[in-house]
Amino acid sequence: MEAARGGDDRVSFLLHRPAGTAAPVSLLVRAHPGPTDDVPLRLDWTTQFFVSHGFAVADVLYRGSTGRGRAFRQALHGHWGEYDVEDCAAVAEHLRSAGVALPGAVFISGASAGGYTALQAASRPGPFAGATATSAIIDPARWELSVPEFQRPHAAVLRGPAGAVAPERIRCPVLAIHGTADTITSAKEAMQFAQDLAALGGGHDSLLLDGGDHYLSAPAAREQALRAELDFYRRLMSRPRA
Repeated sequence: MEAARGGDDRVSFLLHRPAGTAAPVSLLVRAHPGPTDDVPLRLDWTTQFFVSHGFAVADVLYRGSTGRGRAFRQALHGHWGEYDVEDCAAVAEHLRSAGVALPGAVFISGASAGGYTALQAASRPGPFAGATATSAIIDPARWELSVPEFQRPHAAVLRGPAGAVAPERIRCPVLAIHGTADTITSAKEAMQFAQDLAALGGGHDSLLLDGGDHYLSAPAAREQALRAELDFYRRLMSRPRA
């Protein structure tokens, strides 16, 4: 499917909906990792988990994704944390306007580089009532110094003016999930970020998984993370609306 981004520009996405309902439902917009990954049409257990609990799930092929040619992939260079966020927000707004998404129940999630996208989305006005960042990159400049040497040129070219995510800029509740054995992004940095958020108030939460790796490969860790994320959204939806 496609959503308008502005002018004649369109954003492609895959939409998964609960069977047997045409009424608006809770929506989870997913920002893929990489950020130069894609959204293949295949069985995804995270998507199925949320669809089985009544959510619609939109996987966004934002600028910077693979599968659309070099120019599309390189469009994110120098604009990471901007164009990806704009494209995810455009999909959310489109689905809300189309009556797919329930107002006040539109969320964004991402892992690794997608976690950075989710946090940047939570840092600006937009359609999202909450965000989940798993194994997230918090500061692209600091992350660039920690990646293997062969990956540093790519990390450097992606970085743009969006910069590090600042707790004081967050505008909606955030759930931070990280494993203690993550060797790709820093659990210490993520949990410090979560603590700083919690000190500001606003319904933020965090989950530190003992022994969890960057991909939360262990089934028990993955299950714990998914259930924490679902509970987080349900908690937000149960709050009185302003």
